[in-house]
Amino acid sequence: MRRFLVALCLLAIPAAAQAVTLAPGGTVAPDSPAYTPGTVMATYDQTLTTSTPNGPLSARLHEVVFQNADGTVDFAYQVTNTGTAGASPDPIRRISTDSYADGKVYTTDVRAYNSLASGGFSVGTVGATSADRSASGSVVGFNLSLSPGADLAPGATSQIFVIHTNATTWAAGGTQVIDGGTLSFHNTFAPTPEPASLILLGSCLAGLGLSVGVRRLRAGMGLTANAPAGL
Repeated sequence: MRRFLVALCLLAIPAAAQAVTLAPGGTVAPDSPAYTPGTVMATYDQTLTTSTPNGPLSARLHEVVFQNADGTVDFAYQVTNTGTAGASPDPIRRISTDSYADGKVYTTDVRAYNSLASGGFSVGTVGATSADRSASGSVVGFNLSLSPGADLAPGATSQIFVIHTNATTWAAGGTQVIDGGTLSFHNTFAPTPEPASLILLGSCLAGLGLSVGVRRLRAGMGLTANAPAGL
């Protein structure tokens, strides 16, 4: 019975996508495999401005959630530096997004494209030199340059950064545009555990606990596994 419950619990967790993943604590270069976006499920588009030690930082974030044919979802991000070039232009050197380990650690395959067939993205020209993931797995970041002068300057638009996951649902998350300061976009999209899976997983854990409790009770009463049903 216990082995059956363990197997059922494992089935409650979605299988990992078959892709090259960015593991927690890792750093990789985004790749650009052939990609056909799935169905557009949600769109976020907002422009924000903040003051930083390097001057005003202004950016537009465009994010789209795509649902693939197998039910998994991808999260695509593009940033445009909407600041004005001048004596002290404020370039963007990093984009990070969180909640990729909210309830479970999702697999992530990071990709970069100049354009996509759907989603309302612009043609982007500034790519990421690397992508990294925090040790907990929650934060995924794209580094636009390793040195000043090769980053997202005012008026420039990044490539489209796609995070391919094994999640099947999404909820609110947060995305940050970073240079000398941080521009935080709230209520963007990020993976979230499926409600049905959470209920099933919780039931499995409760069942396992009950199974262990009954076995201990039998042992304490000196009963064997063949004791009459009901104990």
